[in-house]
Amino acid sequence: MNHLSLVSPWIVISLFLLLQLTGMAIPLGKAWAAGEEMPTFEMDEVTVSDTKITKPVLVQEVKPEYPMGARKAGIQGTAQLKIQVLPSGSVGEVQLAQSAGDASLDQAAQKAVKEWKFKPGLSGSKPIMVWMTVPVKFELIKE
Repeated sequence: MNHLSLVSPWIVISLFLLLQLTGMAIPLGKAWAAGEEMPTFEMDEVTVSDTKITKPVLVQEVKPEYPMGARKAGIQGTAQLKIQVLPSGSVGEVQLAQSAGDASLDQAAQKAVKEWKFKPGLSGSKPIMVWMTVPVKFELIKE
């Protein structure tokens, strides 16, 4: 006897519907190519079993120092950083999601973001750890 025949079709359908309703399933009719990222969505808040989840709010931003070598070379770019906002509101781990195109810019961005302070994300009224992606832009201003 095939083990798959033991799974009720109703369980499969229920699981599929649950994944669709919670937004965790790939929409029907849409296939992603190998290596292509699935889309992500940012929301201000989500309700999960009567508990509101809110994202962290930046309250203290430290601007990065523009590295002199990059400044003299006229290098500009935006580093995308994946940051861990701790329940205390401080930044924990920082990962480079996308380079600004220059290692010195990436390092300056990471150093500055580690000093940022947030009003932490909340689950109901309880502070929680949250991962966020933030851009840090380096742009030369011509005077």
